[in-house]
Amino acid sequence: MPPPPPPEPVLVGPNVETARPRIEEHQGEVFYTKTGKPFTYRTNHYTLVVVESRRNVQWHEIRSALEAWPIAGPSEIPRCPERSGRYVYGIVSDERIRQGDW
Repeated sequence: MPPPPPPEPVLVGPNVETARPRIEEHQGEVFYTKTGKPFTYRTNHYTLVVVESRRNVQWHEIRSALEAWPIAGPSEIPRCPERSGRYVYGIVSDERIRQGDW
């Protein structure tokens, strides 16, 4: 009798605990807003700083986007100002961060 097949992989689901190390790992790389505008960011303990605009993105804005996932664009991120939402969406929707988990 053959052994049972391995279980199906379980999706991690979007959460900041999974996403934060990935976001930190890819800082300095080029990301794109939904409209195709390129940007880079750097992280620190409290924020992400979008290099091109010197805009601060708060980690709680990343958390809001992940908790609301799936979303179609930046305007659907709760408690996230429009000026930050375009960058938040560009980060959390990128496959380097998602890695097929959401």
